[in-house]
Amino acid sequence: EGRPFALSVRVGGNARTAQEIEDDRYAFFAQGIASVSIGPRVRVTAIPTYVSNTAFFRDAFNVPVAISIGITRTVNVQGEFYPKNGDFTEGTNRETHAGWIVAIEKTVLRHRFAFTAGNLRATSVDQYTASDFGGGIPKGDVYIGFNLVRQWKLN
Repeated sequence: EGRPFALSVRVGGNARTAQEIEDDRYAFFAQGIASVSIGPRVRVTAIPTYVSNTAFFRDAFNVPVAISIGITRTVNVQGEFYPKNGDFTEGTNRETHAGWIVAIEKTVLRHRFAFTAGNLRATSVDQYTASDFGGGIPKGDVYIGFNLVRQWKLN
């Protein structure tokens, strides 16, 4: 309450377990998370992200941004944008575009239900930071999905 700015740091790792990957299965990532609240219902967030190793790249960096807008006390709309990875060049057989996801989320008694649509299929930090999951983000593809989060109360 009364503090419109928030900062956080997140570190972790990813392990790729597909059988065709023989070397460099592991990656370290670090994220700085900065958000600003505009009134009681809008939050804008920037997430500068570094990943040591992805499917195609070493030392990938990107700055995704997100916005969350509260429609009611229990319903909100969210959007995320992932800038295009500049490391994909025209000389390669791979093409990628900017990534995006929108969601409508409903909260009910320590649960969050979200219906999503977007052009990203990536689910881990190394996949969405470099935009190289599946060889890149194709133009015009849209995937729909559903996400469920359970918030546990630990005492």
